[in-house]
Amino acid sequence: MLKIYADIIVDRKSQKPIIIGKNGDSIKKLGIAARAELEAFFEKHIFLDLNVKVKENWRDDERTLRHFGYDV
Repeated sequence: MLKIYADIIVDRKSQKPIIIGKNGDSIKKLGIAARAELEAFFEKHIFLDLNVKVKENWRDDERTLRHFGYDV
């Protein structure tokens, strides 16, 4: 089994409930779809742990963008 821990970073606190959804429905659907694709790709069972975190103004911070793999 492959374990994947991923953070979904949002820019504002108001975006976090949108990603999570009512009773966690949105993030659950996202996790199910992502897990299915990852299992097909890796041909292994996947444990996927998704977390939503707020990092204000991350899109305007060059250091953070580089850390996330963006070429700035």
